[in-house]
Amino acid sequence: MKSCAAVLVVIIAACASPPARGGPEDVIEGRPGRLPLALRFPSDCGDEWKGDVKSIDAKPVKNDCDRWSLARHYHLTGKTPDSMLKAAAQYGAIADGDGERPAMARNNLACLRIDNGRLKEAEGILLALVEGRDPIIPAYYNLYILYRYAGRLEDGARTLLMMKERYPGNSYADLELGDIFRDREDFGMAERFYRDALGADPENPVAAHRMALLFEKTGREKEAEDFYRRCVRSFPHYRQAYIDYSSMLLRQGRNAEAGKVLNRAVRLFGPEAGEGR
Repeated sequence: MKSCAAVLVVIIAACASPPARGGPEDVIEGRPGRLPLALRFPSDCGDEWKGDVKSIDAKPVKNDCDRWSLARHYHLTGKTPDSMLKAAAQYGAIADGDGERPAMARNNLACLRIDNGRLKEAEGILLALVEGRDPIIPAYYNLYILYRYAGRLEDGARTLLMMKERYPGNSYADLELGDIFRDREDFGMAERFYRDALGADPENPVAAHRMALLFEKTGREKEAEDFYRRCVRSFPHYRQAYIDYSSMLLRQGRNAEAGKVLNRAVRLFGPEAGEGR
């Protein structure tokens, strides 16, 4: 599950521009003990959710942003089952109807259901989203996370293929599919999906790094080195590439070259950059 969290930024970077008024804002649910689920909120409702929401909760009639502020507050800052129930009630009030904002509420409600262990209910909500008129990309991601958590890897792979078809410019599905086939030691299919990820998003360092790791694992070390060099040259702040590249060089007995790679990393990131994997 750790790899999903590490790559989740791909979703946001590739499919969502900086939030415009009324547009979406994506948040990764990353609190300890919780799955890395993708929440989506409207960006035009301000920051009232961060403070004391008692005055909003006391309103006899609540508008759309009031409900979003309450839902976000209870979902992201609440620590009790009662807070999650309050968030679910607000999402439920928003979720009726068609359009992106109700779809966002249903997606977030499904995340609450996953957190509560109500996987079947969450699956139904997410399937209705991805198969309906108003799909949003976090719903595909969350459905995949649900299947992966439940050990339903074939269903997860099918969800990724649906995501890839619907959002061909997003590289997340290709990266995850590449990982699935790499773990099954079907290296040809893994390479195919990693190359698709590179084609979808050439500015994504994760895709180039995955190619380097795959070629190193399969003994194609010249090609691996080409991709490691591409990583550190084109994405100088992508720390893991320096660690893995220097490890390969050390294993090859090219200690001086490995030292140069690590020294560059230390200059960029500090002494911790030289620590092993």
